[in-house]
Amino acid sequence: MQFNRQNPGLLQKRCYAHGVYQNRSRISKDERERLVEVRLQRQSLLERRLPTRTEV
Repeated sequence: MQFNRQNPGLLQKRCYAHGVYQNRSRISKDERERLVEVRLQRQSLLERRLPTRTEV
């Protein structure tokens, strides 16, 4: 699993993303949730399957 060590963000789940922001006292609860959602959306872009050259 060398790929995962190089790209640890690909394995992050919602609970991990919440943990990243839990100690940031200057961020409101709503802003913290927004940051988690943005982080998970960015991750989904990396996980999506791209078409092969023959499908394009």
